[in-house]
Amino acid sequence: MMAFVFVFCQLNPMIKWNLTTIIYLLTMGVPFIDGTFREQSVAVKGIVNCRGFRQPGAFVQLYDEDSVPFFDNDDLLGSITADDRGIFCVRGFTTEVTDIEPYIYIEHNCGYEGLDQKHFFTREIPPEFIVEGNYSRKIYHMGDIELLTKDAPVQHYQRRIHFHHHHDHHDASSLQQQIIQCIPHYVAYRDYYEKVRKVLLFN
Repeated sequence: MMAFVFVFCQLNPMIKWNLTTIIYLLTMGVPFIDGTFREQSVAVKGIVNCRGFRQPGAFVQLYDEDSVPFFDNDDLLGSITADDRGIFCVRGFTTEVTDIEPYIYIEHNCGYEGLDQKHFFTREIPPEFIVEGNYSRKIYHMGDIELLTKDAPVQHYQRRIHFHHHHDHHDASSLQQQIIQCIPHYVAYRDYYEKVRKVLLFN
């Protein structure tokens, strides 16, 4: 094992090696000698919200945390886009010797609107929902996920759509096009849009 560490150090001159790193390598090397690689899978579902409103189109990623961060980045196990109700179900699997450490990652701008910056939501998956094999039928249900945090700089934000009232037949069609182009907003404020649409149709 010491010979392995010496050769590895020589092949990786860019890494700053110290006693702690070498001891960690020796410790991590034991399971790779005695253990066997095994397939492990996980499945997660939930509902993405911002300020209590569903977030269609939210991009949800499922990662496995790398226990040796300077070797490699965390492994992407799967990803999916939330549907028009903000609901997602993402699955993934990988082959490892040790137990995987999966977590959900959602990059968003909820609470950061207009600031040209994004935030991220992460949550670890409980180990009891990790199963052997490449397909998990045991799904971890996260329930409602609220992206807005108490320390976010923008606590109150409402998107508005401006309508031009010409009282002709093009208004309803124009509104419909805006709805199609702004599906996330339409779902979040469905009641508002329906009321405005009725006003345009009957006036």
